[in-house]
Amino acid sequence: MHHQMKRMMRRIAVLGIASAMCVSSALASTATVNTSLLRLRSDATTASAILASAPMGSTVDILETAANGWYKVSYQNIQGYMFGQYLMVSDATVQTAQEVTYASASPETAYGQVNTVGSTLNLRSGAGTDYSCLTSIPNGTVLTLGDSLDGWYSVTYNGVSGYVLGSYLTLMDEATASAAISAQATVSTGDQIVALAQNYLGYPYVYGAAGPSSFDCSGFTRYIYSQFGYSLAHGATAQLSYGYYVDSSDLQPGDLVFFRHGVSTGASHVGIYIGNGEFIHASTASTGVRIDSLYSSYYSSCFIGGRHVVS
Repeated sequence: MHHQMKRMMRRIAVLGIASAMCVSSALASTATVNTSLLRLRSDATTASAILASAPMGSTVDILETAANGWYKVSYQNIQGYMFGQYLMVSDATVQTAQEVTYASASPETAYGQVNTVGSTLNLRSGAGTDYSCLTSIPNGTVLTLGDSLDGWYSVTYNGVSGYVLGSYLTLMDEATASAAISAQATVSTGDQIVALAQNYLGYPYVYGAAGPSSFDCSGFTRYIYSQFGYSLAHGATAQLSYGYYVDSSDLQPGDLVFFRHGVSTGASHVGIYIGNGEFIHASTASTGVRIDSLYSSYYSSCFIGGRHVVS
């Protein structure tokens, strides 16, 4: 009887160990981040504090599995939690009988701010410079980043989806992105229009062109305004019908300014007022996009007024 009891106890112990193995997960030593930016958090939830951010390709040490598809990891000697869907584990045995469910967990969101000082960032139809340019994104714009491919990120800007080159982005976490967006909101749309327009100084004048690489006068104003959700007709006279009239003394940055030379009605030329009596415009084939003064002898003699379009 005594020996039978001992054999039974050993069998129970073995079964207990086997059972524990079935409900546990074997751990891998390392994993690689396979998304643009993965946050290391203080707990296994996106509501917890961010301890660090690991860019794509970073290596982390996996310490143990956690609930709802998270792993407890060590990254740069900081221990915390990362969402497992965005980790490529080096050991395929990390998940055994216990399956990790990702659908119930919130994915991490990465952000990038355009840092092309003095110019704009092209949004392209595919991940490469050979793809067509869909639109241009002003410097300083904060974008929500999607999938990455060969150094490019999928993004959506003003309702247009495409790809931007990651080397022209400053990656940031949610708190930093929120602060940057708030700071942008304090800048008037008119000032933002001026800032974008000045990025195109020196671009060539081509009759009938409306950007993004060349412009005529109304094509330039049409293109700049379109980046802020305003749809203007192509033609100086046609643009006279937008917004409301403002005299030279009431002009604000971003207002359209119109001139009449060599025509009896309508307008022959249009530009964008930038402040201090100056405006930016696609001038001539020999000068391209440039800044001039409303008070110069030529432009003061043919100035017919401004239009305030921005609400």
